[in-house]
Amino acid sequence: MTYYMFDGPLEQSVGDTRQHQLIKLSNNLVVLCTSDPDSANAAASLSVNVGSMADPKELPGMAHFLEHMLFMGSAKYPTENEYTEYIANHLGKYNAYTANTETTFYFSIANPAFEGALDRFSRFFIDPLLSADGVDREVNAVDSEFKGYLQSDGWRLKQLMRSVTNPNHPYNHFNIGNLDTLKVAARAMGKNLHKEVKMFYQQYYSADIMKLAIAGNHSIEQLVEWTVEKFSKVESKGNTKLKYEGHPLDHHALGKLLKQDFENIKFEQPVYQLVSKKNKQLNVVPFVPTSLLEQLLDQVTIEDVQKHIDTVFSAAYFKMLVVGNFEPAAAVDAAQQVNQMLKSQPLPAHSHVPSRMVNIEPGHYIYRHMGEDPNMLNNAVVATFYCGMVSNPKDRTTMALLSQIAKDQFFGQIRTKEQLGYRVGAFTNSFSSGKLILELRVQGESNPTYLLQRIDSFIQGFRQTLAKFDTVKFDALVESIVGKANEQLTSVDAEANRMWTPIDKGTYNFARLADEVDSLQRVRLDDVLDMWDRYINPETAVTYTRVDSQLWAAKASYPLATDMTTWSESILALAGCLESETHMPVDLSDLSHFINTAVTQTSADALASLACQYTVANSTQMLNETASGWSKIKNALDMAMNLHVNHVVQDSNTNFTHVGMYQTMEGKWVITDVDKFKATQALHELPAPVIKLIPNTLTK
Repeated sequence: MTYYMFDGPLEQSVGDTRQHQLIKLSNNLVVLCTSDPDSANAAASLSVNVGSMADPKELPGMAHFLEHMLFMGSAKYPTENEYTEYIANHLGKYNAYTANTETTFYFSIANPAFEGALDRFSRFFIDPLLSADGVDREVNAVDSEFKGYLQSDGWRLKQLMRSVTNPNHPYNHFNIGNLDTLKVAARAMGKNLHKEVKMFYQQYYSADIMKLAIAGNHSIEQLVEWTVEKFSKVESKGNTKLKYEGHPLDHHALGKLLKQDFENIKFEQPVYQLVSKKNKQLNVVPFVPTSLLEQLLDQVTIEDVQKHIDTVFSAAYFKMLVVGNFEPAAAVDAAQQVNQMLKSQPLPAHSHVPSRMVNIEPGHYIYRHMGEDPNMLNNAVVATFYCGMVSNPKDRTTMALLSQIAKDQFFGQIRTKEQLGYRVGAFTNSFSSGKLILELRVQGESNPTYLLQRIDSFIQGFRQTLAKFDTVKFDALVESIVGKANEQLTSVDAEANRMWTPIDKGTYNFARLADEVDSLQRVRLDDVLDMWDRYINPETAVTYTRVDSQLWAAKASYPLATDMTTWSESILALAGCLESETHMPVDLSDLSHFINTAVTQTSADALASLACQYTVANSTQMLNETASGWSKIKNALDMAMNLHVNHVVQDSNTNFTHVGMYQTMEGKWVITDVDKFKATQALHELPAPVIKLIPNTLTK
C-alpha cells in the first residue's frame, strides 16, 4: 500500500532517545509512529477534527453520542464488547472524549497484544456497526453520564459559561446530550435517531481530518507496517472540518463572562474574600481596584480582547525554570525557543514594575467592608500582626513555631469552646520582602466587633499559655517541622516547586530551606516568647503594627463612622450581640447608660438586668432556655463593664485625618480610602538576590 514518509529532521528533546517516524497514508491520514524499546506497554490515540460544535442544533450531544456508539462493534468484530474485552484481558486501558472541535479515542495495552488491539481499534473508523438496538441502549448510557455530571461543580460552571456566550454560535449549545435531547427530541421531530447518528458519522468522519499516534517497543518498521495495513482503509471524504462564523464571545457575551467572574468573587466564603482583599488592596502595590475594572467592563469589545491577545507578548519580561536532566546549553536553548515562539521584544525597564510590599507604620488600624452577597449570613474578621522580617531565617522559623502553637490554642478557644464559627485559624503569610505576617481568622454569625474583642481576649491570655508551654512538646514540634523540611522529594514537580519559590520572590536563595532547618535546631521557647512580646503583645510591643480587617454580612447592623467615634467598641459589640439574639433594635445611648450604672453590679446581676431590659419574654426563662445564645451577650457585657473601668487609648505617631481617616474611641485609625492610606506609607525594598546573577554567554 502507498504511503508517504517525512524524511526531514524531527525536533526531539535531549533526553528523548526514542525513534520517531512521521508518515501520511494514501487517504491523507497523518500518523506519528514511535519506537521505544524500554516501554512496558504500547499505546495509540486517534483524534478526529470534529466535536460537539458540529452537533445538529436540534440534537445537541450527537458527537458525544457517536463517540459512545463506536465502541459497540464493527463488521469485522461484530461482538459489542470485543474491543473493550480484548483491551481489558491484556492489562490495558481505554477511553475517549468529545471536545468542542475534536473527538479523541485512545488505549494502552501490553506490547505483545498491540497488533490485535490496533486492528480492532482501526475498525471504529472503517466499518462500525452503529446498530439500531445499540442506539436504543447506548442513549441510556449517555443519559446516565449526563446525570452524573449534575452534581459536579466544575461541569456546571462550564455549562453556565457556555450559556452566556453568543447564542448564535455553536459553542453556546448543550454538548453532553441526554435522553431528552437525543431520543425524545428525534422522535418529536419525526426523525430516527439511528439514522441520524449514521448520517453524522458518514458526513464528518473522514481520514483527511484524522491524526493518529502509536507507540510501542516494536521496531519502527513494524509499527509503520501495521499502521499502513490497518488504517489505509479509513475512507477519505475530503476535508469535512467545519468552519464557524462569528465568535462565541461577542460584546454581550464578553461582558456577561467578565461580570460573572467578578460576581463569583462575591460568593466566596467571607473569610477568603477578606484575606484576598487585604492582601491585594492593602499590602501590595501596584494594584488595580476591582471597582475600576467593573466600571470599564461595558467599554470592552471583542475586538479589544483580540487585539490584546495578539499583542500581549509583543514586549515581555519572563522568568523560566528548567528542571531535569538538562545540560546548561540545552536549558538556554529551551529559553531561546520560548522567546522565538513568543516573538517578544525586551520589556522596557520602566514598564517592568515588580510588586512591592507596603511598609505599614506602627499603629492599630481598621479596614472594613460590607458584603455584596445579600444572602450572606456570616461575618468575617482577620487580625493581622506584622512581625519580624522575611529575609531573616530566625524570624521565619520562630514565626513558624509561634503560629503552630497559637493555631491549636486559638482553635480550641474560639471554635471549640466559644463556638464562634466554623472557619477559625492562625496562619502565617509573607510576600517577597518586608515583614512576616501572623493572621488570626474567624468566620461566624457574630458581629465583627465582637469577634475581634474575643480575639483580643485570646491574646491577653495566650502569653501565659506560651510561657508555660511544655518544653518536651516544644522539642517534638521542632523535630516534626525539621523532619518535614528534610523529606526526600519524590517528583520533578516537587523539586521544581521548591526551586521556583526563591526565583519568584527574587531572592534566588536556593539554600533557604537548609538555612531554616539550621535555624530551627537553634530556636528555643524563649525566642518564641520574645517574638510574641516584641510584635503581638500590645502591652510590650514597641512597634505594635496591627490591621483588623472586617467583612460585614449585608444584613448585619453596620456601624456608622459617627457610631465608631462616639461609642466604645465594647458598646458596639454588645449592641450587635443583643440585636442578633433578641431581634430588637438597640439604642446605643441607652446601652451606654446601662453599662455606666451596671459597673457596680455583679456579672450575674448585670446580665439579669440586661435580659429584663432587652427581652419581652420572662427574663429568667430566657436566660435558662437560651443559655448558649446568651453566652455571647454575657461575654460582651463582661468586656464592656471591664473596659469601662480600664479604658485604653492607642497611641499613634501620625495624624491621618488629611486622607479622610478617623479614630475610634480606642484611638484606632479606620481606613476609608485604601489608596490614599497607602500613599502615606513607605514601601519595603525589593529583595536583594543572595547570589549574583551572571549574564548568560551560552548562545547557539
